[in-house]
Amino acid sequence: MIKAVKLQDLRNGDQAYVESMLGSDQEISRLAALGIRGGARLQLLRRGSPCIIQLEDSRICLRTGKQLQILVRPE
Repeated sequence: MIKAVKLQDLRNGDQAYVESMLGSDQEISRLAALGIRGGARLQLLRRGSPCIIQLEDSRICLRTGKQLQILVRPE
């Protein structure tokens, strides 16, 4: 079984499933409103801070850090 890694540890073009998120309730709720929740499939388009992900038909720009971490399971 592939273990979960931080979103920022993926390479450009990698696809993964969201495993869990660590952050404040407000940040987690905001991500959920964007469709980023457990089991969601995403593709990392650009690494860095902010990073850009593809989630279904949407491109989303995210700034993660110490307060917000997204753990994903690479395909």
